[in-house]
Amino acid sequence: MKKSISFLFKNPAIISNRTVINTFLSKASFLSTTLTFLIYTCQID
Repeated sequence: MKKSISFLFKNPAIISNRTVINTFLSKASFLSTTLTFLIYTCQID
């Protein structure tokens, strides 16, 4: 089990996939924050 975990961390393809996933998640959270802000400002008006 420990060997497979170390393999996952050492495998560059999986690391790059994780980076892509993290980038996607950060963009998605940014988009949702922007949408929430826009909806909130529209409600104030």
